[in-house]
Amino acid sequence: GRNGEELNEEQMVLERMMLALRTSEGIQESFLQEHCDSVELSRAFSSGSLVRLENGMVRIPEERFFVSDSIISLLV
Repeated sequence: GRNGEELNEEQMVLERMMLALRTSEGIQESFLQEHCDSVELSRAFSSGSLVRLENGMVRIPEERFFVSDSIISLLV
């Protein structure tokens, strides 16, 4: 609406990623592959900024939450 904040699709994707990556369930790796830079994605996995869970889910480990915004900004 006019008085609410209009989020475009990219912002909604970003918002969803930021929230989901900080939860214990995480977010689907396929969603990240679809929306993120693949080089940065591999780099995040190899550096431990992202960890794979079972069921193809991915999250930021709790000890990295304090840098989660910078991790996410690298990905998109």
